[in-house]
Amino acid sequence: MRLQSCLSVATATWVAAFVAVPSWAAVANATKLSGAPNQLEEQIDSKVGSDMGGVFRKLQAKRKQIDAEVESLRAEEKKAKDPKSRSKLQTKINKISNVEAEIQQHFDAIQAMM
Repeated sequence: MRLQSCLSVATATWVAAFVAVPSWAAVANATKLSGAPNQLEEQIDSKVGSDMGGVFRKLQAKRKQIDAEVESLRAEEKKAKDPKSRSKLQTKINKISNVEAEIQQHFDAIQAMM
């Protein structure tokens, strides 16, 4: 039950993070995750069911997508000449990075439960 709760909180946090990511964010990285499941995914599938394993895989895909977006924003920030644009980009990067740190705590908690 605790694992399901952690996955639910992680899902809600990712939804909030995804709102912060512009709609033009690339989805290509999410499709690259269709390979073999890792050990943690298999443990989630066996302990709480394949539905929650699917939720976990979706969270991983979103995490990789958001990581790619942060890298893109950082590259854009480095190229930005206008201080206002640079400041806006830094604010977005910081906001998304803070959410990523929170999500990592949820992933760590899930890993610890397995």
